[in-house]
Amino acid sequence: MKSLSWQISFFILTLFLFSELKAQEYNADKESRILYLFEKSRELAAENNYTLAAKNCKEILSLDSLNTDAAILLARIYSWNAQYDSAATIISEILEKHPYSYDALEAATDNEFAAGRYKSSIEYAKIAQKHFPDKEVFKNKEIRADLELKRSQKSNRIHLQFWSDFIEGNDPWLFGSFTYTKKFKKSGSLSLRYNYANRYQKSGHQFEADAYPILSKRIYLYLNAGLSNSINFPFLRAAVEPYIKLPAGFEASAGIRYMSFVNESLLSFKEGEVIILTGTIGKYSGNWWFSVRPYFSYSDNNWSTSATLTTRRYLSDPDSFISLNLGTGFSPDLQQYAYNPDLQYLKSNRLQLDYQQKFANWYIFNLGVGYAREEFQNNIAKNRFTLIAGLTFIL
Repeated sequence: MKSLSWQISFFILTLFLFSELKAQEYNADKESRILYLFEKSRELAAENNYTLAAKNCKEILSLDSLNTDAAILLARIYSWNAQYDSAATIISEILEKHPYSYDALEAATDNEFAAGRYKSSIEYAKIAQKHFPDKEVFKNKEIRADLELKRSQKSNRIHLQFWSDFIEGNDPWLFGSFTYTKKFKKSGSLSLRYNYANRYQKSGHQFEADAYPILSKRIYLYLNAGLSNSINFPFLRAAVEPYIKLPAGFEASAGIRYMSFVNESLLSFKEGEVIILTGTIGKYSGNWWFSVRPYFSYSDNNWSTSATLTTRRYLSDPDSFISLNLGTGFSPDLQQYAYNPDLQYLKSNRLQLDYQQKFANWYIFNLGVGYAREEFQNNIAKNRFTLIAGLTFIL
């Protein structure tokens, strides 16, 4: 009987030790897997591969729901991908459990700043300074957010722009504009603009108004109206285009433009009137913005198509960036292709590089260069070179 009892005890002990050994092996494998996924997520995030990096972070959290390093990295990935609310949700959950987490407070400060919620960013920076007074990084983040808050409260801008087109066999085409913009805290913005153009030894003058009324958190409108002396500009132009902000950093729009280059009749769709259907599909990815815009133009009983592709890399703030624009085809909505009965455009391929930089929170300077290869009737082909310069005063 004692022998049987001993055998049973030995079996139970062996089974227990075997289970413990297997549990240790499983935990070791799990920790190894978590460590690998975390390092891989950091590498992928550094390469802007946010989708796969986020997927790895989520797998880590499925293995260890208390892994704050993975949760904070996932929040930062969401923030870099312009999903600020998703990032804020994760960070808030971490701070509820770990209110003095250095990494969580830093992520919260950065996410609120990137989202344009500068007051909230300042609050997080102040909280962090109480717990980490020797860390100057949070003081610097507070100063940065405070400067942006003051800048965002400046509601007036004056923009001066000059550009010139140099075309083979033609005198330079000269353009200039003066724009006053008023920003409203909740309802959007309104711009009034004067445009000047000199082409073929003729001077044209145009007055325009642009409005961007905000309808909801996700929807806003672009409205435009313009009037000119019918030289180098349409006599009348109007536009409406609603925009909607979509999940995952996407944005889409669809709109219509109307232009009449003659003042004898309006909305009669005779010669000299143009209807343009257009829209955009855009995507924010970290500090990058990608968008494509097609144009479908109807005039003189004919349809024509054109398109532009824009890639933009934001720098230190939303007013500072480098942008590359690629385009093909013609659209009267582009000023260099405004209506001219003596010209029949056949083909156009163009590219333009723009640089814009904000200085001292008071000025914005922009510079652009462009090139286009254009074909006209009678087998005529010409090169077009464009130079653009502008200055904005923030008041």
